[in-house]
Amino acid sequence: MTRSLPLLTLLLAMGLPLAAPAANTTGGVIFNEHWINDDTAYASIGGREIWNDWVELLVIDPSGVDLRGWRLTNNQTKTQQGVIDDGDGSLIFPDNPALANIPSTTCILIIASDNATNEATFPADDLDPSDGQMILSVTNDNLDTTTDPGFSMRTSDEALVLLAPGATPAFADDIGVDFIAENAVVTPATFGVAVDGVVFAPAFSGIGSDDGAVFTNSAGGGFNNDNGADAVKDNLPGPGGWIVDPPANYTGDDTGGSNILTPGAPNFGQDLSSIQPATPQGLMMR
Repeated sequence: MTRSLPLLTLLLAMGLPLAAPAANTTGGVIFNEHWINDDTAYASIGGREIWNDWVELLVIDPSGVDLRGWRLTNNQTKTQQGVIDDGDGSLIFPDNPALANIPSTTCILIIASDNATNEATFPADDLDPSDGQMILSVTNDNLDTTTDPGFSMRTSDEALVLLAPGATPAFADDIGVDFIAENAVVTPATFGVAVDGVVFAPAFSGIGSDDGAVFTNSAGGGFNNDNGADAVKDNLPGPGGWIVDPPANYTGDDTGGSNILTPGAPNFGQDLSSIQPATPQGLMMR
């Protein structure tokens, strides 16, 4: 099974006028934060609790992005599709006009686990980026979970890949945007996105049953989350890099600590001023 034709293609075929969408720029969106087996309530999403797995994307392209047809996957290769019951699959962003021009600095929270708690807590997706936050849950009807079913977030040798659609609906034409992994079983080269300029070095290590990683800024103050020289990769908050598997007093597991996890909002230590969109609304500090 392949994805349906993008809304843009259908409207063009019908001869209908279109507003110009934002460009799909490889590297214009990054993995910003992800967590496995969570059960924490977060002030960044109004005190709501996330049960089990979630991942956050950050739009860093100053011109914004068109997310229609993009996919988040934990498949082993770019062309893998429809393998059932192995825990691999894809979440595909829908052909929804609300996703056609997502401004830079938008934090996109994806609730990746389908359960009763998430269904009750996130009964509808937030597709309005005007406050710098969007929330999509697999418990709702927007993310396509059926074209390539089975997506899950796991520990041990797991990789997550973000891809933009290519010239056709076929997965083989998709363009790699960003990549993160624990250990090096799946790499940008083995997955098939190294040719798109996607790298990730070094891989995470130590992510266990209730763990994850948080990206701050790179050591140079930017948003290169792939540079091994900048990604200091330790488990404590500090200047630049990834915070991998932070201790309980930084994750909400210890109520007496200071939780650095902020799903749907800028991360600990991040300064988004350098990627503010060049619009009157975007120039307002959030």
